[in-house]
Amino acid sequence: MTQPRALNQVIGNAVAIDRIRSEIAENGGLAGCVFFLQGKTGNGKTMLADIIADMADGDVFRPNCNDNEGVEKMMERIETFSKTPNMFGGLSVFIFDECDRLSVENISNFKIAFDVIHREKMAGKKPPVVVIFTTAQSKESVNPSFRKHWDEFASRCVYCEIGITKEELNEHFAKVSGGAVVDISERITVHSVREAWKYLTGHGIQALDVAPEAEAFVLPENQQRKIGDLKTNACTCRCGHATVKPQQNLVGIIRGIVSAAGAPVSYATIRAEIDRTEAYQFKRGCEGWRRTNQITSAVHNHIKKYGDAAVLTKTADGKVTTKN
Repeated sequence: MTQPRALNQVIGNAVAIDRIRSEIAENGGLAGCVFFLQGKTGNGKTMLADIIADMADGDVFRPNCNDNEGVEKMMERIETFSKTPNMFGGLSVFIFDECDRLSVENISNFKIAFDVIHREKMAGKKPPVVVIFTTAQSKESVNPSFRKHWDEFASRCVYCEIGITKEELNEHFAKVSGGAVVDISERITVHSVREAWKYLTGHGIQALDVAPEAEAFVLPENQQRKIGDLKTNACTCRCGHATVKPQQNLVGIIRGIVSAAGAPVSYATIRAEIDRTEAYQFKRGCEGWRRTNQITSAVHNHIKKYGDAAVLTKTADGKVTTKN
């Protein structure tokens, strides 16, 4: 099973995915979006949160919801970042998995963070944060303290109920099993994608590669990212991964992707193609990855504006810049 890296690669969940796409389109991008993903275990809440984070293409924070002090610090950071972009530019993504474990105090205090984001958006600004909550619990099953705040909490977010229908489950696994299993929803006791994959593995059924449909959705935002210093000899976080290949190759690859598409393409598509060609090999999430991704996004924007005349150069003081 290949881990989905884009919305069109997710199995089922059509209603939730349409809701996410609509919100991003109506909002003019991901900046300032707050999502609440609720659904049973094994149907893709955390996976969808990770895909949204990939689309945002920024720093990701994932605090432990049992850590009251840590959550408080994250709320302070959300409020601060909403009003003041971080030094590298781009978005900061905050993922609160199992948010039903939040304390009563933190649930109440989140309203302040929501209000800060809302005020910035009402002022015509784009707060550079994305906040995502996930829970496997329903309103009826959460603890009483959370239940009291559930409706107000959910109403301040883009609420998405995560769940795959029997028809979606059967259709997908009929394809990946080559028709060997056409009624997998009737063969598993727990109705989830995870259990369906376990069934195939447990019965020795070889899964086939099923190409996803073309992803027509493109992020509406066109952010100009601040480009930091680029270390071409080794990653500054000492993760031990390979160094960046010559940046000319990176530009050439991006040019080729844009030219082949014949239209603007998403950052996620650019990054996936670069990962496939191993144009750079930093460990995801480290300092080197973040800086090369900023450069990738900046080059992508520049190429859309200037076409094949765009090149990537390194200035005398060691910074990387794009010029036509």
